[in-house]
Amino acid sequence: MSAVFASPPRGPTSPVTIHELVARQVALKPDAVAVIYRNTRLTFAELDLRANRVAHGLRAVGVGRGTVVVLYMQRSADAVAALLGVLKAGGAYLPLDASFPPERVAAIAADAGAAMVLAGSSQAGALPKSLLVVSYFADQPDDAPPCCNTPDDLALVLYTSGSTGEPRGVEITHANLFNNLLGWEQTHAISGMGALAQTAFFAFAVFQSDVFRALCLGITLVICPRETLLSPRALLKLMRCEGTGFLEIVPTLMRTLILYAQQHGEGLDFLRCLVVSADRWYVREHRTVARLLAPNARLINVYGLSETTFDSTWYEGPTDWLSPNELAPIGWTFPNVNAYVLDDALQPVSAGLDGELWIGGAGVARGYRNRPTLTVECFVPSPFVEGDRLFRTGDLARLLRDGTIALLGRRDQLVKIRGFRVELGEIEAALEAHPDIRQVVVQPHETASGKVQLVAYYVAAHCCDPGLLREFVAGKLPDFMVPSAFLPIPALPLTPTGKVDRRALPMPEPVVVSTPLSASRDPETIVAVIVRDAIGDATLSSTESLSERGLDSLGMSAILVGIEDAFGIVTSEGDITPELFESVASLSRYVRRSLAEVTP
Repeated sequence: MSAVFASPPRGPTSPVTIHELVARQVALKPDAVAVIYRNTRLTFAELDLRANRVAHGLRAVGVGRGTVVVLYMQRSADAVAALLGVLKAGGAYLPLDASFPPERVAAIAADAGAAMVLAGSSQAGALPKSLLVVSYFADQPDDAPPCCNTPDDLALVLYTSGSTGEPRGVEITHANLFNNLLGWEQTHAISGMGALAQTAFFAFAVFQSDVFRALCLGITLVICPRETLLSPRALLKLMRCEGTGFLEIVPTLMRTLILYAQQHGEGLDFLRCLVVSADRWYVREHRTVARLLAPNARLINVYGLSETTFDSTWYEGPTDWLSPNELAPIGWTFPNVNAYVLDDALQPVSAGLDGELWIGGAGVARGYRNRPTLTVECFVPSPFVEGDRLFRTGDLARLLRDGTIALLGRRDQLVKIRGFRVELGEIEAALEAHPDIRQVVVQPHETASGKVQLVAYYVAAHCCDPGLLREFVAGKLPDFMVPSAFLPIPALPLTPTGKVDRRALPMPEPVVVSTPLSASRDPETIVAVIVRDAIGDATLSSTESLSERGLDSLGMSAILVGIEDAFGIVTSEGDITPELFESVASLSRYVRRSLAEVTP
């Protein structure tokens, strides 16, 4: 069997621009709900009107075909209108989440040669004065500006982590996006499944694919608020209430739903299609989720990268012939996508042998923004299909006995954190910029629950407090790239050849829960156990900052579930604030107050 998967074209192969596809849905169903976010419900006609105003405003300040506009904002209905408005103006948008440090936003905007930053009022004030920052455009015409694009024009620039210490922008065209939509509709017919729940970060590839799938196929997009994502109970309730039938979710968030569903006897029977993507997903988890779904629901494991426009392969089928601890197969290619398992000489390897996965076809992006040398290195002419290009994924793979593709690991130091691709070298470069740091190595450690935590091992010229070091790097990198722990060591261990011996680095302290929940009824003691277990640090004091100890959104979710299980307190969305998660003490005060309110 050859280690080459060539997908013949299926259906129409003449793409159109994304905003033209959306316009067709506006004409077909103007009064249907397009976007839901909190109390905002926009019809397709209302969304189109808002996007037209943005487009006219952007054209008035010089945005046109090929212009890159940074969107620095939170996930919301306004963000969807803004990105559609950039496309209608003829430009390409570059999404950056509102949680990103302003310094990083400025650096990416400069690297991309962006004309301006479109930001909400709360984000605009934090940006450097050197950037051209504009807000929403209200006093503009409501009609759509004339389309000035072709399908081969740039639509999206999506930045990913870079091994050299600098992030790099992937250039994605309208034609790339069109093929992605074509693939989903032809293989899974998702337009008839009900609403689409959106759970991903604004700057993440899954957010973009969710938005385009919904708007271009006439599906209602339900944007789940951040605080809802922290509460499995609230997330399940929202999806049920809004008639969600389609959900794409990263494994880390899926695991919190699995745990909650198992503990509370809930199911996912309302979903018609559940897609797990963007990170390591094991056969045992795949089987568990299948039992939570309705018998006729579809459970799909998807593989893809930004450089191949999100989704390249998919697997749906039995797993009884696989070991529970194996990674779930990534299956077969989407339409007009080619997958190859090759050796170092770019020759196909036989079934059962290891090779590197290369992706070709209509999903392969233009390349890296303003990085011609790197583009030539990573995007190469295909030796198999004339005129095609291949992207080197860096993922090791092999063919399984049923003809599907299995992932084995990475060739490099790239890891996945909460679904994001993270190059360890970029984090190390940010830490090395600190004047007291001589050497640093960042190493991932996988917990028993499957969560990947980053640990920074550093050699300092002077005593360097881990908390101050965390604060330093948090000003340069988004929160998912900030290590959970910082361990000072006298010297980095080396191999006989002089390279860093990562296997000899000391393991971080394991979680030791000192007091079983059943042994105490003191709220603060119980809360402390819950928080220490969620963070993975048994030495945490009641007043220490949880953010400085690496608390992330998944840890917050675990804490809320633990509080509900221990005390019967269902945390309302209004109570989920940064202040609540300041420390064990702040959470304990909340628990005591909540208990007092229900005590007669």
